[in-house]
Amino acid sequence: MATLLNDNLQAELAERAAKDPEFASQLRENPKATLSAFLSLELPENLEVSIHQESRDALHIVLPALENQSPEILELTEDIAVAGCSWGANCKGSVG
Repeated sequence: MATLLNDNLQAELAERAAKDPEFASQLRENPKATLSAFLSLELPENLEVSIHQESRDALHIVLPALENQSPEILELTEDIAVAGCSWGANCKGSVG
């Protein structure tokens, strides 16, 4: 099954949010714009981006996209790779 974001990107976003409270706040308040800026990539207009933060009282499970989802959405990570982007802030490398 395909996912919209690969594990490395999700880990980098989580790491950046853990280290940078302002970035975490931006992700919660405007996830699509923050992700777009993080990737230096304009995301498709019809793409919905949601952020869920776990707490002691809430556990969030992310299910992969269904096989019959739109191919252009499912290939988001491939499009970024083709564009020469490597994961990290502004697609310049890993978070650090």
